[in-house]
Amino acid sequence: MKKFDYSTLNNLEITPEMMKKIMEISKLISQHSAYKSAENHTSTRLVEVTKTHPHVEKFTVDTLTLQNLQNKLRSLKKGDLLKLIPEYSQIIIERSLNKLLKKSQIEKIGGRKSTKYILKWE
Repeated sequence: MKKFDYSTLNNLEITPEMMKKIMEISKLISQHSAYKSAENHTSTRLVEVTKTHPHVEKFTVDTLTLQNLQNKLRSLKKGDLLKLIPEYSQIIIERSLNKLLKKSQIEKIGGRKSTKYILKWE
């Protein structure tokens, strides 16, 4: 395998087309990270609003679990839900998942450590 000569990097010219592509990639990365940041704090903010505004309907852990499964449109592990709903402990989220399974609102995929949950569509 041929080794790359890093000393030739100084002689490279960046064309305007290359610079344009680099800027597009940079913009996409910043948009993606901003979206992820906002997405991770959504459920936390919902719970904070219900605590400070008593007239707002309280969000239960079941409601937050269903909302996160619906918003993601993919299967989620229990660990994913713990990160998305940090206000509630692992035990509370496990109870919520079991309750939603019994009500047939969600489906369980896999088993043991690879268990995932997905919203049940009728």
